[in-house]
Amino acid sequence: MIAFFVALGAQAIAADLNIRTNSNAPLKVVIDGQVVSTNSATVSLYNLRSGYHNMQVFHILRNYNSYNEEPIFIGQIFLPNQ
Repeated sequence: MIAFFVALGAQAIAADLNIRTNSNAPLKVVIDGQVVSTNSATVSLYNLRSGYHNMQVFHILRNYNSYNEEPIFIGQIFLPNQ
């Protein structure tokens, strides 16, 4: 299971987003087509513009000398104004 936490920043047009799994598994996070984090158990993003964002979150599975990405969440999120 994945948990999303949205904390509104001091600015009305920006928001902070923290992502982690209950198991602290390594993740890859893609926001609006841009990879913002790879191979991290906790992802914190600051000063994101408010509004809708396309987001993909993948669980990284390691197998011997390679790894696979298993999708956990693929969809759209909304970050509200303050």
